[in-house]
Amino acid sequence: MHRRAWLTLLPCPVALGCPAGGPGAAGIAGDPARPCAATLLAGGTIHIGFRPDDRPVEALGLAADGTVVAAGRERDVRAVACPDARVFDLAGACALPGLVDAHGHIASLGRDRRQVDLRGTADAEEAARRAAERAATLPPGAWLFGRGWDQNGWPGAAFPDRETLDAVLGDRPAMLTRVDGHAVWLDSAALAAAGIDAGTPDPVGGAILRRPDGTPTGVLLDNAIDRVTARLPPPDPATRREDLRRALEHLADRGLTAVHDMGVTAEDLLELEALSREGRLPLRVVAYLDGTRPLPDDRHAGPLGPRLRLAGVKGFADGALGSRGALLLEDHADQPGHRGLEVTSVPGLVELGRQAAARGLALAVHAIGDAGVRNALDAFERLEAEGLRTGVPRIEHVQVVAPADLPRLAALGIVASMQPVHAVSDMPWAEARVGPDRIRLAYAWRALAESGATLAFGTDFPVEEPDPFATLRAAATRRNAEGEPAEGWYPGQCLDVRAALRAMTEGAALASGSPAASGRLEPGRPGDVTVLDRDPLAVPLDELDDLRPRFTMVDGVVREPRREVP
Repeated sequence: MHRRAWLTLLPCPVALGCPAGGPGAAGIAGDPARPCAATLLAGGTIHIGFRPDDRPVEALGLAADGTVVAAGRERDVRAVACPDARVFDLAGACALPGLVDAHGHIASLGRDRRQVDLRGTADAEEAARRAAERAATLPPGAWLFGRGWDQNGWPGAAFPDRETLDAVLGDRPAMLTRVDGHAVWLDSAALAAAGIDAGTPDPVGGAILRRPDGTPTGVLLDNAIDRVTARLPPPDPATRREDLRRALEHLADRGLTAVHDMGVTAEDLLELEALSREGRLPLRVVAYLDGTRPLPDDRHAGPLGPRLRLAGVKGFADGALGSRGALLLEDHADQPGHRGLEVTSVPGLVELGRQAAARGLALAVHAIGDAGVRNALDAFERLEAEGLRTGVPRIEHVQVVAPADLPRLAALGIVASMQPVHAVSDMPWAEARVGPDRIRLAYAWRALAESGATLAFGTDFPVEEPDPFATLRAAATRRNAEGEPAEGWYPGQCLDVRAALRAMTEGAALASGSPAASGRLEPGRPGDVTVLDRDPLAVPLDELDDLRPRFTMVDGVVREPRREVP
């Protein structure tokens, strides 16, 4: 049983150096313009950051708006406290800079909680049975949606066929999204509704998988998915807002103080703005527009409201490794003649970067295969030559890197935005897909860090659960939740826990491009705080998954998880 960290309202004695004055005294004696500390944290381990030479401090003082006033010895921090300061006795818990998920999809997380969960299905038939069970609860003719299937874990690892769905769903249209979001599985009714048949050509950057006779199997990859989504009625604003609200609360329950929403639509951004105005964002949201849609002319980088900031635009160089869309320089090892999909060409990425720069927005590029990463690097290099660097450039995922390209991220100042849990999710099949040579620089966060690149870690929720402690475990051990493999999967790419935490705090703050955020608890900076039950630098590696948030602080506001989050 871990002791709870209690919030108490205690007097701050003048004997300890606290300033005299009535309640609400705004300044520090001798420097009235400097705010006093309205909140003090002490009685546990307090990390101001995770650089190699950082050491814990005894106490932390925050102004009423959450700005850090002081961090250091308890006596010194109490000396700058307001007379009516709140004092947190951490009771042995651990306070650290607020944890950030640097890559996720808020609206998708909210929608997924209304759809059929297909994770963990043993085969296509089990996925179809789950879909049929949900279909029985829907009105006639309503579309059925689900997400989470992964053919790589099914017998034969083959993509499914529409006939399996047709057998249990009849004429009900259904769209079941693969776990990575880069493939969908449709039944015949959905194909007909989308107008897809044997004569429908593959779009640029996408594929319609086909049977030997040319008829569609029902699986669409990447840009081909647009043929279906363009025909679907959009959710009403109230549903959008509720999806976002529920997802944000779930994220805050995980102990996160900020997320980067990678690929937000204009419609969802409007609802996030409404939640911001209403004071209903429980954490900070750094938004990147969906670069596959026309960019609105009236959107520019900067704050959009309390806790909401527009930072950039996200484009796509390729697809995903699991759905065979990742663009590789050589053939996929387990599919000779196939190198993946070029979702956007280098000239297309450069043009997107120009449009982003005209709005003051940073460019982030999804790139998974080594050819996709190279194309992204080439595009950033051309933009740099044109003087069109705005914000902080990022490459999302960076899962396979050619040795010659490894130093280019640091040279161009590009953040490697990575998701460590992807490595341990993909390890059962990833080496077969890329081969024994390329796998050595796959999911290679340590090699990238040693090359000088800045790392920012996230989960890509809802592809993975938005669990920061699973991120820590995967980054530091390269083992899955069951502790396998015991020695770690290609353990030479492990980071130490300190470096992983830095990627989840300071690295994520740098990636956001925010001029205020630093991911460190330094005077004058926003004091977003996550309080954990134990010190992550002191627990055994096999207990990182067991860490739990006690509360978070954003803008000086305390929030406890609504419940224990598994």
